[in-house]
Amino acid sequence: MNGWRSDGAFLVGLGCLVAGFGWVFATQPVGSDRMVALQVGQGDCTVLQVEGRTVMIDAGPAGANFDSGRRVVWPMLRRLGVRKIDLLILTHPDLDHVGGLSSLAELIPIDQVVMSEAFRYHPMVTSFPSLDLRFIRSGESVQIGTAELDFRSYLFGPDDNERSLITRVKWRGSTAVFTGDAGFREEQAILREWSGADWFKAGHHGSDESTSTGLLQAWKPNYLLVSCGRRNRFGHPSPRVVAEGEAVGARVMRTDLMGHLEFIPTQNGWQFTRILRNP
Repeated sequence: MNGWRSDGAFLVGLGCLVAGFGWVFATQPVGSDRMVALQVGQGDCTVLQVEGRTVMIDAGPAGANFDSGRRVVWPMLRRLGVRKIDLLILTHPDLDHVGGLSSLAELIPIDQVVMSEAFRYHPMVTSFPSLDLRFIRSGESVQIGTAELDFRSYLFGPDDNERSLITRVKWRGSTAVFTGDAGFREEQAILREWSGADWFKAGHHGSDESTSTGLLQAWKPNYLLVSCGRRNRFGHPSPRVVAEGEAVGARVMRTDLMGHLEFIPTQNGWQFTRILRNP
């Protein structure tokens, strides 16, 4: 079964069209089952290829002189054999996370885009290209093949970072958590709800205001992934985050220093396989 659930209320079958939602997952297999953290500079974009469907978390940054959607994400999607994005999850409407969306919408079909309900009337969102955009509430989930995606979003403050849509991916004995730019309060909330993850994407590009000591000590992930730009002006990642990650046994992996990083799900957790080069 594949589709949205809210408190276990509903499921959508694979390839079915459900009135009012139009939720379809019926693509053909496209290469290996894997997760790839893309090197997009000071921003975020992760691609999951799940049993023939493609899920992407964030769309990379764009600015006056650089559009990662056109220059990095699209070429890498082609290299991975992706011809359609089935589900695009946007953590929050900051340009380093959604900037690449406009060019991607021109270059590749995108079936469904989801964001937190907190951003329904955000001015950045109203300027998005015409897409099938769904606003979801904390506690919703979707089953894609054998992968379960669970979502949380907290309204602890007015800042967009604090309202980031948090995603947990559970697949074949592996668990990955993406927190967008959420901070310590949001991390404390997911600690009360979720038991752990063997792969954790450092919040806010590894800044000192995210990836708390408590979270790292409680979860002890095998991998701590940092997505940031080389020699960025923010000083990301924080030396504290790197040191504390290593102290709990995590392998700290940085897109700025290493490139595009590929992982595969196993019954014993995520396994790093290789660094992918640019096409």
